[in-house]
Amino acid sequence: SSVGGKVAIDLPSGKNLAGSFYQPKAVFIDPDLLKTLPLRFLHDGLAEAIKYGCIRDAGLFAQIAAVKSDKELLEQADSIIETCCNIKARMLLNFGHTIGHAIEKCCGFTTYTHGEGVGIGMVQLTRQTEKLGLTAAGTAEELSRVLQKFSLPVNAVFDAQEILQAMALDKKKSGKKITLVIIEKIGVGRLHKIDWQDIPAYIG
Repeated sequence: SSVGGKVAIDLPSGKNLAGSFYQPKAVFIDPDLLKTLPLRFLHDGLAEAIKYGCIRDAGLFAQIAAVKSDKELLEQADSIIETCCNIKARMLLNFGHTIGHAIEKCCGFTTYTHGEGVGIGMVQLTRQTEKLGLTAAGTAEELSRVLQKFSLPVNAVFDAQEILQAMALDKKKSGKKITLVIIEKIGVGRLHKIDWQDIPAYIG
């Protein structure tokens, strides 16, 4: 996983369930390679950069929100990647992943790309944390606008029970508790540990 050092594979039962952490001696990043990607996958990766803005850097979020075209996005790739690499290697990076991974699994890992699942997960969770008074009102809508600008989905039809079963395998679940990454507002993320029995309120 680039500068994160995660070496894992997906199993039919869930994401990243087999593997280890092995830090690389060096990571070489060539932003020009982004020009070879189909647009769907360029935007797919951008969902993770938007996540970084949500949890740690409101300036990065604003930079991406102000991008007017894919050409402009590629022109700014160097600075976006540098900022993301500086933020990486924190548990806060799991924002959107707990629900996102579950959605990917429930759809057989075919309907949504990883970034699309994460985008849906970020918005779904933030809608609920707004209702619970943990996140500033309007944050989910602000996040939705930026994701949709890059053709990333923000909604998915799913069975809540299936999602719960998939989430039960999440590596962030420990015993009867699970640690969620939530945002108080754009740029301010934090860990939020809850009882597993309370998780339905965070799914919606």
